[in-house]
Amino acid sequence: WCETDADVIADTVVNAMYNPTLPWEEDGENQSNNAPPLSRAPSLVIIDSIQTMLCDAAGSSAAGGITQVRECVGLFLRLAKSTGVPIILVGHVTKSGDVAGPRTVEHMVDCVLYLEGGSLLGTGRGSGGGVSSLRIIRAAKNRFGSSEEVGVYEMEGRRGGRLVPVSDPSSFFLSTRLDDADSEGCAISVVLEGIRSMTVEVQALVAWSAGSGAYGGRRIVDGISASRLLLILAVLQKRYGISFFKRDVYVNVVGGMNLGKGSKGGGGSDLAVAVAVVSSLTGIPIRSDTAFVGECGLLGELRPVHSLEKRIGEARRMGFSRIVTPLSGRKK
Repeated sequence: WCETDADVIADTVVNAMYNPTLPWEEDGENQSNNAPPLSRAPSLVIIDSIQTMLCDAAGSSAAGGITQVRECVGLFLRLAKSTGVPIILVGHVTKSGDVAGPRTVEHMVDCVLYLEGGSLLGTGRGSGGGVSSLRIIRAAKNRFGSSEEVGVYEMEGRRGGRLVPVSDPSSFFLSTRLDDADSEGCAISVVLEGIRSMTVEVQALVAWSAGSGAYGGRRIVDGISASRLLLILAVLQKRYGISFFKRDVYVNVVGGMNLGKGSKGGGGSDLAVAVAVVSSLTGIPIRSDTAFVGECGLLGELRPVHSLEKRIGEARRMGFSRIVTPLSGRKK
């Protein structure tokens, strides 16, 4: 039902738990609060959203304020602990992707889950802002299990669709790829999302810039950090003499994956990005049976990445016969 009073919701759940046979007309307290009766005790309570809730303990402060959010979360926390009913609090997020409201809210609850998708998943500072059907549930905090688990889903339909689990994310991301064709500016990397390894396709396009004078060219990214691309281009220019001056550089991660969110900062895909941009610059195709895993250091070296053996195993499972990795990260 539509209700913004947290105290009314709490009273209704408690009455349903301990007085399920109490007639609605006889419950004067609920009647004054205009709370609807429940025929049985709820098995789950979902609050959408916590920023719209009001409670008496917060006084006359506005909904969504720091005091209201903190007191409402505390009320629902006590309700869940006393009744045993699980409560899901849906919260707003800021532009940076953090939970809106006081930071103490994340410390009060037992589990913090982020549902990333649409324009949020594939965008960031300097990105293209494309919309993806991919959705990822990521645990930032979990008192009952590992916070390294992630769930990958696909949204069916534009409106009113449902989330369908993606059991094999690697196949999902490479579903539109031409496996038997060598292409310039297209490289495959194996990233780690939580404890799940998955292959992604990195595409790059390098073209002459239309700017004049000292204009060095645009840098447009979608799916990786813009600062990460600038670092890779600087390393290529300084250490290997490959200049991108007067060139526009476009980098896109196919499928809407954001390699800067949970894949260890996107460092494991540095080599694939570097190979893709150099391939597009020189016009040299990249072998379709090759995957690239590695982080680029400032000295131009390839640095080992986390769970390298797991990434190699995923690349082999997807049929890649050649995997280019840092030598120091391999098992002897």
